[in-house]
Amino acid sequence: MCTRILNNINKDHITVGRNMDWEFSLEPTIIINPAHGRRIGMSEAELNQINQHTSNKLKNTEVLEWEVNYATVSTLIGDINEGYGFCDGMNDQGLVANALYDTNCSFAKSQEPQQKGLSVLRWGQYILDSFATVAEAVESLSKNTIYLYGGKVPGDENSPATLHLSISDKKGKSAILEVKNSEIQIYCHENYTVMTNQPDYKTQLKMMDYWLYQWNKPDIFSEQYEDLEETAEKSLDEFMKNIRNPHPVFSVPGGYTSVQRFERGCFYRYMYNPQAQDVDPVAQVRAMVATCIVPVSFEELYPINLFEKLKKKLGYSVNSYTLWSNISDSTQRRYYFMSNEMVQTVWFDIDNEPKECKKLVINSAFKASHHMGPANQVMEPCENAPFY
Repeated sequence: MCTRILNNINKDHITVGRNMDWEFSLEPTIIINPAHGRRIGMSEAELNQINQHTSNKLKNTEVLEWEVNYATVSTLIGDINEGYGFCDGMNDQGLVANALYDTNCSFAKSQEPQQKGLSVLRWGQYILDSFATVAEAVESLSKNTIYLYGGKVPGDENSPATLHLSISDKKGKSAILEVKNSEIQIYCHENYTVMTNQPDYKTQLKMMDYWLYQWNKPDIFSEQYEDLEETAEKSLDEFMKNIRNPHPVFSVPGGYTSVQRFERGCFYRYMYNPQAQDVDPVAQVRAMVATCIVPVSFEELYPINLFEKLKKKLGYSVNSYTLWSNISDSTQRRYYFMSNEMVQTVWFDIDNEPKECKKLVINSAFKASHHMGPANQVMEPCENAPFY
């Protein structure tokens, strides 16, 4: 249960905020990887798992391989032994990818001869390694040359890796990538700024337009939207002629579910003063996603949770809560990790070309160190770079 908000209000300073929610604590690893090397689309374990459930055995030559064209900083879950899964990250061109759990994701049809297989757990890293802009990624992914395979979430064998991705670049362009029957569906528009786990993005857009009408905001997907903003700056009378709802409702949707968090994310993303001065876009997007944080030990006390506790052998709660937040500053190329299990914030710069792969595991020892602030200097060399 995660939330992503793209802050492209200031076209000269693009930032992205993302909350990572899960049912129990995970130990993420921050990886900085240089712009060289070659990666493989799935591990041998994933390949063997796929071949156990199909008569048409997938060969190594049918798995995607790619050159690493850009340096990246990424948040991964898992480890080198059980395998990593990509959560979130940014490359040195300011392209950002956020992988969120998607209840509507599905894998069905068979891989075609012209396609190469790619684990959905490595999908986000492939995009960051390969493309500089949203337009480049969308053009390539639209060619239907990649077949996505599901798997298990590293660290939680009870959860299938059903994901969708949001991507954005330093120009503020945005795309939402969903997987339906192993086909990639793409929604591309700079105003596709808020995304949660469900429903599918087509339905999320309908909800967004409903709430924008309630708040008397213009149709942000119309060709006249930018003209309306310019008109508002020139003439209040002209702008008033274009109001959609003469009796607006300015309530803030509450609750913790995906739908409620989507509505609340839209509220704080689009209810802003375009003439405000000296706004820090990093702090601004941090405040936006903070409104969607679910606190540690939150419990809805719904009876079905009793059965989930027994099944999953968990402790006091099976409700997802926010483990951490990532903020990607596409303009300054700074990447933030903010723990929500304790008060700890660190950040990583990719201004200079990294020479080697480095990592920082956010484990109990690191949390106990209470390190705050820049964290490049506390990273350690990787014995084995991920996804090779």
